[in-house]
Amino acid sequence: MMRMFNIFLMLIFLLLVVTYGDKTEYIIEVNADKQGVQISPILYGLFFEDINYAADGGIYANLIQNGSFEFSNKFTDNKFYAWEKLFSKDSQGTVSIESSDPLNKNNLNYLHIHVDNPGVDGLGVENKGFDGMFFIQDDEYYFSMFSRAKNFKGTVRILLVNENEEVLDSRDLQISSENWEKYEVTLVPSKTTEKGMLVIKVMGPGDLYIDMVSLFPRNAWKGILRNDLVKFLKDFKPGFLRFPGGCIVEGDSIGNMYRWKNTIGKPEERKLTYNLWYSQRYPYYHQSFGLGFFEYFLLSEYLGAEPVPVLNAGMTCQARGATYIPLSKLNEFVQDALDLVEFANGSPQTVWGSKRREMGHPEPFNLKMISIGNEQWGAPYFERYPYFHLALKNKFSDLKLIGCVGPAPDDENYLNAMDWLRRLSPSERPDIIDEHIYKSPAWFYQNIHRYDNYDRNMPKVFIGELAAHDYSRLNSLRSALAEASYLTAIEENSDIVKMVSYAPLFGKFGYTQWQPNFIWFTNSLAYGSVNYYVWRLFSQNLGDYTVYSHLFKRDGEIFDFSGYIGLGSLGNTFFKDFSLLDSKGGIIYKDLFTNLNNWKILSGKFSVNKGILNSSNVEEPSLIYLKTKSLKGKYSINFKVMFKNFNDKFIIYNFLKDSKNYVAWYIDSNYAYAKLTYDGVDYQLTPFYRTNLRSNEWYNVKMVVEGNRMKLYIKNSDFLSKDEPDFVIEVNPKLGPIYLTTSIDKETSDLIIKVVNPSSEEVNCLIKLEGLKYIHPKALVSWINGSPRDENNIANPQKLIPNSKLIDVSKEFNYRFIPYSVTIIRIRTKPTDFPKPTVFSIRSSKNYLKVGDTLRLIVEAGLMSDGTNIDMSSALVYFEVDQKDTAEFIYDPVTGLYDILLLKKAPKDNRLKIWGKVSINGFEIVSNILELIVE
Repeated sequence: MMRMFNIFLMLIFLLLVVTYGDKTEYIIEVNADKQGVQISPILYGLFFEDINYAADGGIYANLIQNGSFEFSNKFTDNKFYAWEKLFSKDSQGTVSIESSDPLNKNNLNYLHIHVDNPGVDGLGVENKGFDGMFFIQDDEYYFSMFSRAKNFKGTVRILLVNENEEVLDSRDLQISSENWEKYEVTLVPSKTTEKGMLVIKVMGPGDLYIDMVSLFPRNAWKGILRNDLVKFLKDFKPGFLRFPGGCIVEGDSIGNMYRWKNTIGKPEERKLTYNLWYSQRYPYYHQSFGLGFFEYFLLSEYLGAEPVPVLNAGMTCQARGATYIPLSKLNEFVQDALDLVEFANGSPQTVWGSKRREMGHPEPFNLKMISIGNEQWGAPYFERYPYFHLALKNKFSDLKLIGCVGPAPDDENYLNAMDWLRRLSPSERPDIIDEHIYKSPAWFYQNIHRYDNYDRNMPKVFIGELAAHDYSRLNSLRSALAEASYLTAIEENSDIVKMVSYAPLFGKFGYTQWQPNFIWFTNSLAYGSVNYYVWRLFSQNLGDYTVYSHLFKRDGEIFDFSGYIGLGSLGNTFFKDFSLLDSKGGIIYKDLFTNLNNWKILSGKFSVNKGILNSSNVEEPSLIYLKTKSLKGKYSINFKVMFKNFNDKFIIYNFLKDSKNYVAWYIDSNYAYAKLTYDGVDYQLTPFYRTNLRSNEWYNVKMVVEGNRMKLYIKNSDFLSKDEPDFVIEVNPKLGPIYLTTSIDKETSDLIIKVVNPSSEEVNCLIKLEGLKYIHPKALVSWINGSPRDENNIANPQKLIPNSKLIDVSKEFNYRFIPYSVTIIRIRTKPTDFPKPTVFSIRSSKNYLKVGDTLRLIVEAGLMSDGTNIDMSSALVYFEVDQKDTAEFIYDPVTGLYDILLLKKAPKDNRLKIWGKVSINGFEIVSNILELIVE
C-alpha cells in the first residue's frame, strides 16, 4: 500500500514539473522553406566624415600638426600653431612664417629660420603634434620635409624627444640647395612615450626654409593611415564606405566647399582648408587632405567595400545659412562629378584616369554609385539635382545616383522631398535616397515598422547616418539595443533598404564636436563602442535572404487581428452614412446616426444631429466604437466624413480591444498615416502619406480589412469598382519583448537567428525549426549583454564585447535570452562542426629588455581545425605573464591588440615567462611560452 502511495506522489510530482516547471513564455517559429526578401550584400557599411579629428590627428597617421604652416580661419590666423621656438645657450636668430617664395601655389606659407649664431646646441622649432606623439620603442618613424637654404653652413638635426626633453633618437641632414627639395630620414626611439615631440634644430649660420613637415610610423597602413583604426574598419566587414561626409562636403562658405580635385595628386600640392567643424573651442581644426579621394578609394578597395563618394551639389550647408551656386554656373560642379567617374573608372589613357595611374593605381576602382549632396532639402536642391542626374545618366547609364531628402526622417523637409520624388518620373528620380536618423532610443522601437509599408515603387533607401541618442548622448548599451532592434526590421525590409551606416564613425577624446561615436581613440588607444560591437555582430553575420520567423506568446499571438471598429477625431470632424459590410458586400450593420445606442464612447465628446455624428476634441483623440461583436477576417466599412478646419483629423480605429490597444488611421488635409497602439504605446506603421484633402467638403471613405491587411479609399465622389485604393498596408507587429530576424547564409548554409532583448527580464523561448533537412547538434552563440547605461570607455575599453559559446540544439530547443542582450545563433544545416583553434604561436620583437623598456609580442601563426587561419576579426587575443606585478600590457596602435609589454620591475631570477591566449567559436587555446631575459 505504501509503495502505491509513493508511486502516486511521484506521478503528482511529475505532473507538477510538466505543468509548472516549463517556464517557456514565448515561442519562436522558424521555417527555412519560406523565403523572405533578398538581403542586400552591402547592407552594413561605414560612413567616414572628418569630424572629431577623425582625419588629421586621427586615422591619417601623420604625427605633425600644421606641417604646412597654413592654419587660418575666422577664429585664428596663427600659422605657427602647434610649433614652438627653441633657442639654445648663446644662440641668436629669428623664426618666422613667410610666403614670398612658396613651395607651390597651393602651399603659400613656409617656415624661415634665420641663424646668426647657432649657440651651444642650435636654434630651431619643436612640434608636439596633437597633445603629444606616441612613440613606441624600437619602431621606425619616417620623417620628411621640403627645404631650401641660403648662405647656410652646417647641418640640420632632426630629433625625437620625450616630455622630459630626453633625446630618443636623432639624425643629421645636409641641406645646401637653394631650390625646394624633399629630405627624408628614419628615426627609431629608444623608449616608449605618449608625450613625444619632434625637434628640428639648425646647427649652423644662414637661412633655412622649411615646408610640408611630416612624421609617419613606418608600419602605418600604406604608409599613411593608422593601422589599428583601419583594422577596426576591416574587422567590421563593411559592404560600403561613404566619404568624405557629411556636412563637411557642403562647407560653410563657397571657399570651404569640399572639392575632390583639391585632394588628389602629390600631398604637398593639395590645397589645405579649414575644417567645417572648427569653432572658437577648436579654432585650429583644419584639413590637410593627406587623406583625399584617392586614399578613400584605396581604403574602400582594401576593405572590400563599395566606394560611395558624396559630392557637393552646388550649395553650402543649409543648416549654417546656405549660399547657392547660381544655376548658370552649376556646370563646374556637374563636370566635377563626371570627372570623378572618369578618375575612378576611366582608362589610364583618359585625362583623369591618367592621374589615377600616376598616383600608382592604373586599374579602375569600379565606382558604382555617387551621392549628390548631403542632407540637402527644398527647392534649391530640387532645382540643382536634375542637372547632375541628366549629365551623369547620359554618360554613365549604369551609375547609381543617391539623392537627398533632408536631415531628418519625419520633418517637413523630408515630406516635401518625398513629394518632389513623386512628381518626378521614375527615370528622373535618383536610384536611392539618403535618409538620416538621429533619434532617441524610444523612437526606434516606436518606428520599427517604418519600412514595412514603404512604397516599393519609390527609390531604394540608404540610411547614410543613424544613431540612437541616449541620455547625455552616451554610447550606452541602451542605445545599441535600440539600434539593433531597428536593424532586425531593416534586414526584414532589405528589398527596399539597401544600405545603412552609423554616424559619426570616429571620435577623438579631447577633440570632439559630436557624440555618440562608433569608435573612440586617443593618440595611444582605440576601442569600439558597444554600438560598434553590436553592429559588427550584425555585419559579420549577414545572411543572403530572410526566412520566415514569428514570435508568439505561449498562449497565442502577441497582437490578435480582431476587435471592434471605431471612429474619432482630433479637431472638429463630422461623420454620416456609416455601414459595416461582410466579405461579400452584405450589410452587417448600417447607421444613419439618429442616436448612439449601438456605440460606446471611450474618450472625448460625441453628439448627433440630423443624421450627422460630430466630434470636436482638440486636446486628445476622441474614440467611439461600434458595439457589435468583435470582428475578424474579411470585412469593410463605408462612411462619409468632413473636417471643419485645415488641421483637423479624422480617425478610423480597427482591431480595437480597449482604449490602449488598437490600430488606427489618422487623416487630415495634408497627411494620412497609421499607428498601432499596444498597451498605450504608439507604434508608427507607415510613413506620412500625402492626401491633399479640403476642409468643409464631404468625402467618401472605404476601408477594406483582410486579416492583417487594410486598404483605404478616400474620394469626393461615389466609388467605382475600378477604383484603386489610396493606401494599402500590412500590419506585422513588432512589439517586443524581443525583436528578431532570421536568414540563411548560402555560403555555409547556416541558419542565422538574430535576437535582441532590450527588456529587463529574461525571455525564455521555445525555438521551433522547420524546413531544415539536417540540424547540427551544436550551434554557435555570440552575444553581448550588460546594464542599460553600461558603455566602453578609457577606463574599461572592453567592458562590452562579444562572447561566444556552443550550445545544444535540435528541431525544438529552449533558449533563455538574458536581459539587455543581443544574441546571434548560427545553426549548421550540414554535418560540419564549427572549427576550433588548433595552433596559436607567438614571438617577441626581442628576447631581452631592461626595466622601463617595452617590446612587442607578435602573433606568428594561428590555425583552425579546418586548416584556415584564425579570423582575428572575431577572435579575442590577450597575453599573460607568470609574474603579474612585474609587467603590464599596453595597447598597440599598430595591431589593435594589448601586445606591448612594459617591464615595470625586475622579475625573480631576471627571467619572465609570457604566453598568449586566443578565444574563438567558444574555444580557447594557449600559445607557446616565451622566456625573456631581463638585463
